[in-house]
Amino acid sequence: MNIYIAQFFGALAWIFLLISYWKKNNKKLLLMQIIACIFFTLNYGFLNAKSALIVVIFEIFRDFLYLKFKKRNNIFIICLPFYIIISIITYENIISTLSIIASVFDSYALTKKNQKVVALSIITYTFWLIYDINFESYSTVFFESIIILSNIIVLIKYRNAYLRSDKLIFSRGLVFNTKIINDFYKIDSNNFDSIYRWTKEKHTNVIKSKKTEFIFIKDKKEIVGYINFINITKNKYLEMQDDSKYNDIHRKDILKFNKNNDNYININTISIKNEYQNKKSIIKIANVIKKYLHNKKINGFIIKGIIAITASNFERDILSYMNFKKISKNNDNFSIFIFEDL
Repeated sequence: MNIYIAQFFGALAWIFLLISYWKKNNKKLLLMQIIACIFFTLNYGFLNAKSALIVVIFEIFRDFLYLKFKKRNNIFIICLPFYIIISIITYENIISTLSIIASVFDSYALTKKNQKVVALSIITYTFWLIYDINFESYSTVFFESIIILSNIIVLIKYRNAYLRSDKLIFSRGLVFNTKIINDFYKIDSNNFDSIYRWTKEKHTNVIKSKKTEFIFIKDKKEIVGYINFINITKNKYLEMQDDSKYNDIHRKDILKFNKNNDNYININTISIKNEYQNKKSIIKIANVIKKYLHNKKINGFIIKGIIAITASNFERDILSYMNFKKISKNNDNFSIFIFEDL
């Protein structure tokens, strides 16, 4: 009887875990994952899988730390002694250690991003799959098999995008339609929390004002990303340097680029599909931004300041590569960069 009850709780755990992946808000994500972990503990408790039971309980504490603190590498190191202790007190045989090894790989994956996370998750769930088969947790085996298969497909997609990154095409965004704005919105939704991205309506209104400039990033004919440049008022430029809060751009803050006045450029968005976020793309996009700013100068535009508020690691990597100076210190969710060599 216990084995059937365990399957039910294992399936419930996975349902809540999958729901958590759709949550953009950290508090909601943590809540869903805690609920999932409770059902996982019931699943492994009924199966008498001791090491997995203790590991899942520990992961609640671990995930809380990852959500609350920025320095994830330090958290991973702190967790390692606990994994050693768990492995000692729960050791029965080699199989019993697989849940612990899986959790270690999962912890390490949380310090990485993009394709590295996908690759590490394949390893993580493979260890869990072998462990769960041994303890007859068939409901979790079902979901783990799906995750492994889907992540293999995603990894192939990342690999293909990496190979194609050398051939990315950059073009000025002069023609817009509903499809292009929808593409922007979808790309942004996968890169930024809602507070840091524009709605479709705002994109449309700003574009119609003809006060902003875009560079499309294409793979063949498909738009896979974009860069958005805005000329902002001096007051807005100075306001954005305050790192105590996120300062969004509003239409009243935007000016047309003008050769007769000082220009304060905001690199408002650098957004690209996740699978294209690699070193090749960073270099190519950085060079395109440099060329854009250089052309502004040689065409007679007086640039008095360049600023960017980044809300993704990819944006931060590009601006760091370009030797922008990071001036924000007090916020873990976004970073403020300025370019001083004008």
